Amino acid sequence: VTVTLTATEQGPVRALARVICEGQVPQMLDISANVVDQKLELSFPDKETGKPGEGGQVGKVDFGTTLYGNEMTIVAMLANHSPQPTPFFISSEIDRSSIESMHSAIGNEMGEHGVEVPRPQTGPDA
Repeated sequence: VTVTLTATEQGPVRALARVICEGQVPQMLDISANVVDQKLELSFPDKETGKPGEGGQVGKVDFGTTLYGNEMTIVAMLANHSPQPTPFFISSEIDRSSIESMHSAIGNEMGEHGVEVPRPQTGPDA
């Protein structure tokens, strides 16, 4: 027997189904489910208390200014607010417009002193 539930709303769902098998007495099947939103939340610990999740929910992590050759670590908590495990991945992409504007600003400043600034490499081989 296969029963499929296509949930359209969150909350409890209950239904009765009559199961008829050849040569058997019909049976009632009691079907129940609790439909929940499967949601991941990224949050920072509170800066004063250090308690996880009290620093606010975010959708973006800003590393600010990081000097070449240095590392910066930002501690965050990823919470799964659903009863089932949820696969996830973390990806990053280069903000090319910011890199170009920074390069232009640096090039203008250095150019005033007669120094040529090479163009930044922003491709996949950079």
